[in-house]
Amino acid sequence: MRYDHDGIFAGQMVAQGVEIFAIKETKTVDVDINVTHNYTLIVHYKNLEDTDQSEDMGKMFDGRINIMVLHGDLGSDMSSGYNAITKDFIKNSNMDYVALGHIHEFSGIQVVGKTRYAYSGTPEPHGFDELGSKGVICANIGKDLFEYRFVPTALRRHEEVAVDISDCTDNTAAAEKVEEVL
Repeated sequence: MRYDHDGIFAGQMVAQGVEIFAIKETKTVDVDINVTHNYTLIVHYKNLEDTDQSEDMGKMFDGRINIMVLHGDLGSDMSSGYNAITKDFIKNSNMDYVALGHIHEFSGIQVVGKTRYAYSGTPEPHGFDELGSKGVICANIGKDLFEYRFVPTALRRHEEVAVDISDCTDNTAAAEKVEEVL
């Protein structure tokens, strides 16, 4: 599944199980991965301020493994300036897993009610302020199964390192001190 910012290819199937979708729509996709498990993937792009926060979406798909993808700010209320998501919304959704996007740092797997959720972060840092390991979450998800691992994928890593150059008398000495630390 791929997101198309411009919507040019929205709704087109490019390969079996891969559909391009556009922003500002909520899409429910039945994914038959194998003969023993059927998955429902809900890609939720409408503004959550317009959504019933108590909606039990998982109940609509009983017996299936239900995964939701959301892009926005997780907070305690709807005051975020960017597509606010509350823990109550995640809890009431009764999804098996909610994959969150927008925050470029791995949050660890969290649980509210019966629903697991996480920000995976980003595969590569987007700026020098995005420190630490970057990667993706690989998971086995089932009704009574949740196994995951965070897989670092970044080719570069940004770190903040303190170097005391207060005793350096010129730029050359400061550069040598920095090189020692690195």
